[in-house]
Amino acid sequence: MLGRALLPTVLVLLFFSSMPFVAAYDSTVDLEWSADLGEGYITTSPLVVDESVYVRTSGFWVGEARPQVFSFTLEGEERWNRTSQTTTQHDMSPLNFITGGEGPCGSWPDMLLVGWANGEVEAIEPDTGVILWNRSSLVDAWGITGNITVQNDHALVPTRTGMMGLCLADGSVLNEHQLGHGWRNGGVLAGDAYWQGDEHGSLWQVNLNGSVVEHPLLEGMIRHPPRAISDSLLLHVQHSSNSSIVLFNLSTLEFEVILVSGPSPGIPAQRGDHLFFIDGTWMTEMQCQSICEVIQRLPATSNGETSWSPNGDLWFPRNTQEGGWYRLASEATELEIFSTALDGYGTAAPEFVDGSKSQFLLGNDEGVLMMFGASQQNLGESFQIDWMLNFISLVFIIVLTSGAFLTSRSDLVWGWRLSTLCFLAACLMVTPAVSQVWSSSLTPETPESTSDTWNEDWPDTWLGTQIVVFEFEAGTQAYGGFVGHDTVLQLTMAAVDEAAIDIKTETTDLGLYVVEIDGQSGGGWEYFINDQRAVLSADRQSVDSTTVLQWRLA
Repeated sequence: MLGRALLPTVLVLLFFSSMPFVAAYDSTVDLEWSADLGEGYITTSPLVVDESVYVRTSGFWVGEARPQVFSFTLEGEERWNRTSQTTTQHDMSPLNFITGGEGPCGSWPDMLLVGWANGEVEAIEPDTGVILWNRSSLVDAWGITGNITVQNDHALVPTRTGMMGLCLADGSVLNEHQLGHGWRNGGVLAGDAYWQGDEHGSLWQVNLNGSVVEHPLLEGMIRHPPRAISDSLLLHVQHSSNSSIVLFNLSTLEFEVILVSGPSPGIPAQRGDHLFFIDGTWMTEMQCQSICEVIQRLPATSNGETSWSPNGDLWFPRNTQEGGWYRLASEATELEIFSTALDGYGTAAPEFVDGSKSQFLLGNDEGVLMMFGASQQNLGESFQIDWMLNFISLVFIIVLTSGAFLTSRSDLVWGWRLSTLCFLAACLMVTPAVSQVWSSSLTPETPESTSDTWNEDWPDTWLGTQIVVFEFEAGTQAYGGFVGHDTVLQLTMAAVDEAAIDIKTETTDLGLYVVEIDGQSGGGWEYFINDQRAVLSADRQSVDSTTVLQWRLA
């Protein structure tokens, strides 16, 4: 009798033991928030420190608009902004966050160090935006546009005409050297000297004892800080119609052209003895040990910044009208494109939040700052135990065991009542999962091609891309040219952002559904993929690279 009474308990226990307790892997990301920073564009990577975001704008002035530095919370709330009323074109010096400390020239608090194109260097209090100190440098058409580096208690500033060392405590000038005219350049410490390039192709050696030596190239412009590796410096030198990757031997003080590449080089990246050079034609990976060898060359168009994700992926902007950001995964031999609804020309690299692989910031030439976050955790990196489900399972086990005990005591009525109640509750809990599996079996993962749904009135630039059509009561509106979206929800949100309309969704046990678009709800909204009705929720239905997604009022 006891064995028969325990049968329902055993069945339910086996059922719960088969339920998943980890989140599924999903590499997709969602736009968490965005901020329009006004006229101008974002040319340098945002900066994240603790719970704060810092970003600067540059570009052509329009009306009363001026370049600014902003501070946001990680949730997108503006904390403060600092406007320069006197700066010139173009403000491209990356922001620097300096942790408080002390040295021979004094002590200093945490500060945000900003170099302006009017030649000024400002130390800003990070929480309030208040100016702690400022210092001016020489200006010739423009001032500071390159990377400021910090060594011990002083900042090394690449001025328009040379190099200047400032005390972090009060901004006092520790040293100053007149070198060649610079643009977006910067220095690096290698050996017993600082090294900095200029617009005439000269590499300047500023020794720690104060002496200066010029090492001229035959031609070219050095528009980035040199990359130090072993006993050499690597430079990506810009010419009128192409560029050259050049090795400078610190022992022999001689230049060697390693490779001729495309025009308008960007900022190289380095990982150990591997260097990554970008320009208007190629992304070139080289490995430099006793000699430098080309590992791979991939077609790319970029003259902006580069950055590394926490898991070792290289990111850099695609500086074309189509825009987006290139991503080279570790050990990969192909470039991927990460696209947004606001793609276009770009020069700023992504910034990843506190080592997170799933949350990062992007800034584009439209002056829009965007925060993205992963929709789900990576299965290989985060195992999420559903403690509520475990608790419910424990309750079921206790109740069923009690029912079995009552049945064994010949109290069959109450025993089977408890067992039946638990079995019914278990069925209700799995209804959403069963429904999703059933729906998936009825809906093809990737519906048929878009050939029958193409509208001849659409621009040819939409061919081969993802398209979204909203069939409103007043007429139909179509938006196209989207790439890289994996689900109906992602694609819809991209179109909504471009159309500047509102959307309301509702989350159910079966997934997320769209209930209102641009204030219209009617009898509800349903979607079609290439004219085929879909039954999965918007967040669970995949789309391919040439999907035509149609939203219709029910």
